[in-house]
Amino acid sequence: MSDEWISLVTRKESVLWVSLVCAGGAREYFQRALSWDVAIQRYRYANDTHQISLKDALELRHLIDTASSEEFYSFYERRCEAAIRTLYSVTDEIAIAESARSGEYGGHLQRYFEVAKETMPFLASMVLVESALEAELRRQLSKHLKCDQHDKAVAEVLRDGVFMEKETSLVNEVHSLLEIVELADSASGRRAISELTQGNGSGPLASKLLSLIDDHLSRFGWQQTFAYLHDPASTEQVLNRIHNYLVAGKGYPSVSTLVTRRAARKEKAQAKRQELALPEPISRLLNIAGRLQSLRFRRVDCHFESEVRIRHVFQHAASTLDISREDLVHLTETELLVSLRQGSPVVTQEEILRRRSAFCMTVEGPNIETVAEEREQDKYNAFDFDEELAFPLRGTTAFEGFVRGNACLVGGPVDVSKVSGGNGVLVTPMTTPDLMIGIEKAAAIVTDEGGLLCHAAIISRELQVPCVIGTKYATRALKDGQACTVDARRAVGLVMPQKVNC
Repeated sequence: MSDEWISLVTRKESVLWVSLVCAGGAREYFQRALSWDVAIQRYRYANDTHQISLKDALELRHLIDTASSEEFYSFYERRCEAAIRTLYSVTDEIAIAESARSGEYGGHLQRYFEVAKETMPFLASMVLVESALEAELRRQLSKHLKCDQHDKAVAEVLRDGVFMEKETSLVNEVHSLLEIVELADSASGRRAISELTQGNGSGPLASKLLSLIDDHLSRFGWQQTFAYLHDPASTEQVLNRIHNYLVAGKGYPSVSTLVTRRAARKEKAQAKRQELALPEPISRLLNIAGRLQSLRFRRVDCHFESEVRIRHVFQHAASTLDISREDLVHLTETELLVSLRQGSPVVTQEEILRRRSAFCMTVEGPNIETVAEEREQDKYNAFDFDEELAFPLRGTTAFEGFVRGNACLVGGPVDVSKVSGGNGVLVTPMTTPDLMIGIEKAAAIVTDEGGLLCHAAIISRELQVPCVIGTKYATRALKDGQACTVDARRAVGLVMPQKVNC
């Protein structure tokens, strides 16, 4: 890979979603969102990986570093929150508009796409803003503690002194599901879940469970749609997850335990600040860091939750073009709107099918080009590894533990059935909400990518599943079904294959 590019994240996404991400990097959207005179001139999505040019990344970082101050971070937070509120507001207006059900799909979708693009500058800049904030905290902490910026004392404050005031939707979804699991954890409850899973449940308890599941889906079903690719979660899927918790035998944390843990994390953060007598300016920056951690998730969640609210508009538009919704989301924003104006798709069915397998999108100034790619037959183990050099794989421990199990290479929801038997180690580039049924079965989790605020890290801590993130090569170095060891007992987690296949 050329040194001119910086890889951001690898995950399979839809053409429509990536086209909005790319278009939202234009100067006009940075100006509207943040009053910044900047643009992402070169960007690409290839091999399921988002990449930004080094030049654009450095320009963004310089702008952020120059503006860095407590007032700047508060300004950034306010503007991001405002953009999220606007997206929800416009989406709700479209959702209830009578014309959205009577044929004027193009106008509604164009309005939705425009407001969605106005939130995209926050996708591109959030990680850089967090990095600048961390640098400022390190500078102030080192001065207050009279030590080097990379001293252990500074690292402990950044680890223990930051508390996320608003819990993520990922954690709230787990809490909601576990409340239903607790209700069903009795002889009669297990029987009701088993009958409901088979489609023949009845009686007061079954009715109550179904009511709770319906409420759960209305609040969190959108999470698994990810990048417009999938349908919202179904009753059957939630029932299967509940059934897995009740029959897996490895236990689950009670909701009261999770609430207690959260309170303990907050107390620990407050105690760390008091112990070190941190001055008010540093405490305020730590508070901003906690709010930005939550905002990092909401800035993405708002898109997928909004799309579900107006999915009927997408479905009607697909019907108008005589294609499936799954095909529709593999048109770019521009292609979709032009297709609706002329009454037929501007992209052939063959091209759409190829894009559903793999595609490449590139941004060069104002031009965005999309082409289908040939999907590698074997995405994993595409490169030979010298085991003496590659192993043990090293990553960051997100949750501690030690597990011996079998590697289950998971590229998407279609692969989660591999994780079974109680000793499956889920190995994936990165976890997303549509992999939850596999995550909840896994003995351990290993990812190529991710930091301590990624999906895998947060969910593994909630469910107390040993987890090593950011190994870079796990999906290439491990073979499907291979016996392996996950040693997450220290800050640096180790992953080592065993010689004998299972």
